[in-house]
Parts: sequence; structure tokens; C-alpha cells
Amino acid sequence: MSLHKPAEQNSHLDSTVAYQVCYYPWSALSSNARGKIAWHKTVVYTKNELLAELNEDKTRIYFVDDSSQFHLRWEFNNVPTQRQWDDLESDQLIRVQFRISGLAEETGRIALLSLIGFGAKQLREERYL
Repeated sequence: MSLHKPAEQNSHLDSTVAYQVCYYPWSALSSNARGKIAWHKTVVYTKNELLAELNEDKTRIYFVDDSSQFHLRWEFNNVPTQRQWDDLESDQLIRVQFRISGLAEETGRIALLSLIGFGAKQLREERYL
């Protein structure tokens, strides 16, 4: 037993920054969130190139070598449906923002995916067809 409760931490702020680190594109990150990212690099792949770099269960992408695996996340947590993914052309460009941060779940390594040249409006409209 102690004399007092531990000081309450601002867990709401911590979780908001962690969510930004894991799901927001670099241009939309707060300065606080950017400061929590130790390393980042952006690479553009075609859909086929991206698929060639994924692990067997398609939850991680290899970067640089087979020992550096980054967990996949979609920008703003806007995950396409299976049908939307299958309908993408093989040469569809996909931006991948690789990040290392202590706020990222699991290994601290995430790969944030976003489609290039595929309108967000079109993606939203297809959800309701």
C-alpha cells in the first residue's frame, strides 16, 4: 500500500498521438506525433510489386531485407474491401510510408499504405453499392 494513487497520466493524449503515428499520413501529423517517429521513409510500389514484398499471410511487408518486417496499416484506417482490392489494376500505384516508433503496436514498425490516383470519394461510394 502506498500513501497516494500514482499520478494520472494523460492517456487520451497518448492514445491520440499513437493513433496518428499509426494511421495518419506524414503531411497530416501533428508536430507532437512527428516527434514520436524515430525513422520514416516513403516508397511507391505498384500493386504487383507490393504483393511480391509481403509475407505469406499478407500482414507484413519486408523492407530492405527479409529480417525487417513492417506491419501493414491503411491510411486513416480506410481499409479497402476484398472486392475493391481485387478490382485494382496490377499497375495501381500504392504509397507506403515506413515508420519506426515506440508508439506503434507490436514491433514498433509499421507500413502505412495509401492508394495513389484512386479517389477517396470513389472508394466511399463503392462501399454502399
